Amino acid sequence: ESKSVLSDKNAVAEEKEPAKGWTINLQAGYWSEYLFRGTNLTPNSDGIAYQQVYISAQGFTIGAWNANQINEAVVRGATTVGESGSGISPFNVPGVFEDVAVQKRFQEVDVFSSYSHSFGPLDVTVGNIAFFIFRSEVDEFHDFVLNTVTPFAVPENEQFDRLFVALSTHSIHPFGISITPTLTYYQTVFNHADPIITHPGEVGPAPGESDEAYELRLLGFVRNDTLGGYLEGKVQAVIPIIGNTLRLQPTALISYSGGDRSEAVTITPAQIGIKSSSRPLYGFNHFQGGAELVLQINKYLSLNAFGDYAYHIATPVAGTEKDEGWGGASVTFSY
Repeated sequence: ESKSVLSDKNAVAEEKEPAKGWTINLQAGYWSEYLFRGTNLTPNSDGIAYQQVYISAQGFTIGAWNANQINEAVVRGATTVGESGSGISPFNVPGVFEDVAVQKRFQEVDVFSSYSHSFGPLDVTVGNIAFFIFRSEVDEFHDFVLNTVTPFAVPENEQFDRLFVALSTHSIHPFGISITPTLTYYQTVFNHADPIITHPGEVGPAPGESDEAYELRLLGFVRNDTLGGYLEGKVQAVIPIIGNTLRLQPTALISYSGGDRSEAVTITPAQIGIKSSSRPLYGFNHFQGGAELVLQINKYLSLNAFGDYAYHIATPVAGTEKDEGWGGASVTFSY
């Protein structure tokens, strides 16, 4: 999402309402990678293109965010990739066998709403984010000895709903620099995956077999459907460089997962059907730092460019590196 309303979907805007009492914001941009809470959802693709719109009035905000993956996301040595955990395949023998997770299409549509109120120096925001993920994905099992590729069906479309509450303050201004610390807690109240669809030519669940049993039996993976929590501490500064025309906005954050994120587990071929290659994470998730450069062209139009770095404190799932760097740019119209 935008760096103004939901920075990496993990922070709430601290934008102040103009005198007219309402504002509308339109934004379009590009990210070279899409990391959500430290998990790379479009690994090894060409990034995402996104669009966002939101309206704020009298402390209330409602809006939507849409993103589409550019070209395929491919992870070698994995059976599946995704927010709800991902499978590091135990069947990877160089020159003999290899699983390759291929996410051919990824689209995410988020609908968000919130209400903010200030109690002296303390800003309190409560809200909801509904996530709708549409993907086309397959696990390709390569047998280099027989020179065959066998496709396996994997979970695709997902839906989530998360409530959040954020506490921040806007009263720290040393040397003309605005510093905003924010503590946000998210609680997943809905976590659902559509039934696995076995496309023509794919191996899928046996008749009467549950998706979870199939995932464990052939993919060595069980989707994380935990209704978990997620805590994030963030500090953002706004540093004027040229008056109101050019400003730098550095950010640092650290997150803790109460089952919301997943971590990788190493399994052997003998453990297929018994143990999952990922599990819900209870512990520190990741540290992230970066900066955004904002060029204010006029009262309504701005150009933004950013670069971010993330260090995954927990063991990352397939498709996510221990260290990740990415960047992007956007154009914003606000009235």
